[in-house]
Amino acid sequence: MAEISVVVFKVGSSAFAADIANVEGIVTKGKVTRLPQMPDYVEGVMNLRGEVLPLINLKKKLNLELQDVENPGEKVMVAHIGERKYGLVIDEVESVSRFQETNLDSVPESLASDKANYLAGIIKENDRFIILLDLEKLLTTQEKVDIGGMLEQLS
Repeated sequence: MAEISVVVFKVGSSAFAADIANVEGIVTKGKVTRLPQMPDYVEGVMNLRGEVLPLINLKKKLNLELQDVENPGEKVMVAHIGERKYGLVIDEVESVSRFQETNLDSVPESLASDKANYLAGIIKENDRFIILLDLEKLLTTQEKVDIGGMLEQLS
């Protein structure tokens, strides 16, 4: 029976998971430099050990409810999406877990769409559901090009 290894994290009140193979680590959110002309879900960039890391606000990208209050405990999950590293702004990390593939359901048709093809499935854990994200599909090709182009201008 096949297992999947994931990082389980919270964004707002929702639980999400991402394949551990795409995640490099979790860091404290540092000083953010905002950039003009970026989509609203791009918070800006952060210096991570000398590397410019674009920050994706998952609440905005996933159309989750935004809170008026800043979360001082926000973390950044450093993830590989395509050829680049991105920082995904999350509220907290819950665990690194393994799940049997039998615990993974497909995404209901009502949620599946071209715009939400990054939803890879739903993990059933006890009495809750964890949404599995396909980080490789989180950004469209055009979004990657746009963000990459803006970052090229910084270097």
